[in-house]
Amino acid sequence: MINLSQNNLKDELILSLLNSYITSAINQYYNQYFNSELEVYNYENEVLDITSLNYLTVRIGVFPQIGAHNPVGYDRLTYIVDASGTAILQKYEHLASYEIPPHLKDTITKPLPRN
Repeated sequence: MINLSQNNLKDELILSLLNSYITSAINQYYNQYFNSELEVYNYENEVLDITSLNYLTVRIGVFPQIGAHNPVGYDRLTYIVDASGTAILQKYEHLASYEIPPHLKDTITKPLPRN
């Protein structure tokens, strides 16, 4: 059993509940650059902050992967989450592109933007 703090457990829960939204946004952005879908692993991502007004605003830092342990970049996604749990992507920021390993170069359809 993994011993996580309450904050880590809450972050893990948030990432798990938003995983399908995050994965969809990531693949929508990166499908112009790769010929296969990217992976999103909760343990590679982070809840940056949460604010509350009439709804929740959640900012997530994401390291999309091609294959196992091959991050292609760093992106910050901002979601509005309503009381029913519906998440709407408010803002997508591609902040960094990483070098793709030689054995995965054939998955690239066009170069990633350089930041």
